[in-house]
Amino acid sequence: MTRPPADPRTREQLRERLRAVEDPILDDDIVSLGLVTDLTVEGDDALVSLAFNAPLSPAEWEMCDEIRALCRGMGLTPRLYADTDRSDALPGVRNAVAVGTTVPGAAPGPAVGTLTMELERLGASVGVFDLRPEPTVESWLDGVEPPDVSDDPFVPPEARGVPVVRLGSLVPDPGAVPATDAVLEFLVPHVLERAEWGPIDYLLVVLPSSIDALPEVAVNETPIEGTIAVGPVDEGLGPVRTAARELDSATPVIGTIGTADDGGPPRALEERRQVGAGPTPAYGPDCGRDRDRFHTIADVEEDLGCPYLGTLTPGAAPEDDGDREGSTSDDRLPPSAERPLADESENRSARAVATAVADLVGRINRRHAASRQTA
Repeated sequence: MTRPPADPRTREQLRERLRAVEDPILDDDIVSLGLVTDLTVEGDDALVSLAFNAPLSPAEWEMCDEIRALCRGMGLTPRLYADTDRSDALPGVRNAVAVGTTVPGAAPGPAVGTLTMELERLGASVGVFDLRPEPTVESWLDGVEPPDVSDDPFVPPEARGVPVVRLGSLVPDPGAVPATDAVLEFLVPHVLERAEWGPIDYLLVVLPSSIDALPEVAVNETPIEGTIAVGPVDEGLGPVRTAARELDSATPVIGTIGTADDGGPPRALEERRQVGAGPTPAYGPDCGRDRDRFHTIADVEEDLGCPYLGTLTPGAAPEDDGDREGSTSDDRLPPSAERPLADESENRSARAVATAVADLVGRINRRHAASRQTA
């Protein structure tokens, strides 16, 4: 059956109506920002292509709901599509974000392991590229053997249904011959060019736990949106602040995640709904002020100089209840060998961090799209 021709008048009317949809972070309408990359009306269907590329982002969900409502208000059936045309991205990878720390004893592995499982449970597809050369036994990621990278292309091994490339023993110890940096300068581009990640929404890149061990090639060659700094907040923000400032000397830090033995208040933020939330009172890590008073999210982020995305409990992982959002099968996620989330508040905290990371990535992507529009 042939579709009726597009009606240019209806198309322009819809475009004008879409100006009512404002980006809650960028403070302008989606048409003026250039976030509507294509718009077609075919019969009763409105085909809207959007520069939204961060699955699970609450801000993008809300804007999509508004767009659908406006289309239906004109008697049109909304068909929304994500414009994923990014020439600088890895094939099959929508978004790449690094996670690292410089704080002794604050290894990022457990945080990445928990974040990966929570994003997967919510319905996102996730991959992990672990650049740490040091031997560790901190999370389920550390049980993954380095892949055979001689094949071209090669498929990353899977753990818990997640593709994981862990360099581990492929990287020599410091002082060895050949030098660690020389090996990484060859290995990182080699892996990026040959790995078939498959369609994944988020690639989490785990950085070595010191600036000295941070391979410059990893920062330069991996098309990451930026780096999330990790540090313990049991005794205050000091470790997170240190990690953020030291990492920022080598790679742009776009956000921070705290870790705490007790993920609830008052020592750590329990709820973190959106990146860039207003000054809503909430218990936060000590900001160098009176620890017994309420701190707002704005206080915390002003102290850190970048978004605080929430607090994770090290070693905690979502229980495999076979009811992951966005998934129709429970066989992709093997039973968790890590400590299950202790209670609902811990579960909420992990979920809040996962959605905050998605929202942060979405904000960065949309800002880039808007800047290209005005360039």
